[in-house]
Amino acid sequence: MSIADRFRNRPQVGDIMDWVWKKFCRFYPIPLVALLVIYVVLGAAGFLCFESDHQENVVRKWHLNQAVNRRQQARQISTRIFNDTKNLLIIIDRDQTERVQGLLVNSLSQYEGHLDLHIPKRDEWDFLHSVNYAWSLLLTIGHGLKGPQTTGGQVLAFFYCIFGVPFFFGTIAIFVHELLLPLVRVDQTKKKIALVLLAALLYVIWILLIAVYLHSYALPKSFWESLYTATMSALTIQTPYFNKLPQYPAFAVLAGSTVSVVLALFVLLLIAGVYGEKSCHNRPVKMRDEAESPKSNDLPKFTVIVDEAGDSKLADMDDE
Repeated sequence: MSIADRFRNRPQVGDIMDWVWKKFCRFYPIPLVALLVIYVVLGAAGFLCFESDHQENVVRKWHLNQAVNRRQQARQISTRIFNDTKNLLIIIDRDQTERVQGLLVNSLSQYEGHLDLHIPKRDEWDFLHSVNYAWSLLLTIGHGLKGPQTTGGQVLAFFYCIFGVPFFFGTIAIFVHELLLPLVRVDQTKKKIALVLLAALLYVIWILLIAVYLHSYALPKSFWESLYTATMSALTIQTPYFNKLPQYPAFAVLAGSTVSVVLALFVLLLIAGVYGEKSCHNRPVKMRDEAESPKSNDLPKFTVIVDEAGDSKLADMDDE
């Protein structure tokens, strides 16, 4: 083969672009999922930028106010118990008073530890917590007591949800329709029904696995709490137990809930396919001869015309 023939037969730029475009059209949900991941990461970075410094100030102010309140409460208690000139109770000097007040402060601190107080933490808006919050917004689960406190963070959350929630569920729908459904194409209705039941069973098993994980690592007191949290989170419904999860179990629950949404949408599309096929079978089919045959109302109409010579002939009424 000559050099000219080799040059003529080599792939042209247009052919390469067509091949790339066909591959992209076939697997375009994968770049869409990657774009969704980037969207979540950018949202988390935005929340981290707006809320991290503010959270540090909130934590510092909260602990300062708590220490001041403890000292004031201890001073009031010690004043009522000791050095009460009206009731002439125990009289102690200044050093003993400070020592007693210190013991009261420690007792109040231990007592507060038994209360279910929402104590702000410095790492509440670190990167992983920000990712969890951004992800929970897209899943519409939310994050309970946690939310942006700055104006910039609230504005970001507003626009992030407006564009992100449709983008999130739309990407999942495209992923299921374009990549998962073609893998399980079956023609018989019985096989489709069996596939629906199998997918539904897989959905239930997946929720049970999430519940077992929560019971092992996050909610060991009651398996019911774990099962309730796993089920509600899979349905994108918030529970009070979800708000108490540490950051890594919360991340795992969000990932499991996303997979649950994928499985649920997969089951719904399979059911829609089975129902659509049954509707097509139940629809009356018009035969070809019947469809092409003219109706009684469309039959041509004729009239008999008799001329002067007495001859008769047929004439089309439409021509008249």
